[in-house]
Amino acid sequence: MTVKKKIDLAPTVRIAPGYVVVNVSTAAGGVSYDRIVLAENPEGEAVVTDYQTRKTVDHVELVKAIDHTVKDVDHALRILCVRTPFGHFVSVDKVETVRLKVAEIAARVNELNEASEAAGSAHRGRVGVVTALLDIANPDNLRECHRVIRETLMEIHAALRRGDVRDEKNEEGDITRRHQLRPILIRARNLEQMALGLHGTTIKSALERAKAAKTEILAQIDAGVKPEDAGAAIMLGEIETAIAWFEDED
Repeated sequence: MTVKKKIDLAPTVRIAPGYVVVNVSTAAGGVSYDRIVLAENPEGEAVVTDYQTRKTVDHVELVKAIDHTVKDVDHALRILCVRTPFGHFVSVDKVETVRLKVAEIAARVNELNEASEAAGSAHRGRVGVVTALLDIANPDNLRECHRVIRETLMEIHAALRRGDVRDEKNEEGDITRRHQLRPILIRARNLEQMALGLHGTTIKSALERAKAAKTEILAQIDAGVKPEDAGAAIMLGEIETAIAWFEDED
């Protein structure tokens, strides 16, 4: 009898080399708050105090412009990176694009700071990010990256299965409940950046299938099918395959 020798294979490397990007941009100064006590009313052992708060802005338009421009950093990171619980992730090949975009925003803020100083305003903005290379050789880091990809795709899959793809409105046409697929897809933007080669392509295919599935479910709902029934009948093989590829390997 021939005994086959067991060969231990190293876990397949799926996660792309990349950076964690932390936004450290701030804006401060030129805005003050004065609080005036209007009344204090004892209620048993407690005291209820009524306040009036007055906000003073030393130069409204400049403060608004600086704050808005500083917030452009967060917007840029949402567009260029992947949002994760441990910060924004950007692949090695795209980190320079992030740095250039942040530098462009920083230059605009510096111009506004100069205008603010000339106008006598104390408001100043500061733009910056911290980029740290993610150590994917660390098993804990690798598992966390797998978890982010897997659970994001699972949330998309679950929302589609529920048929949760359309806002609910009252008789007046006002939205009473937002559908849950949209915020998950926003969070999944650029998710394929986190994976290498075919694995990244698989994630991209899963996200494309999610968008197509949403359209198909909406068409079924418009035809009179219940959302949950429309979601249950839809084909989601691409998403299920991508989820399976990012199960943890022990």
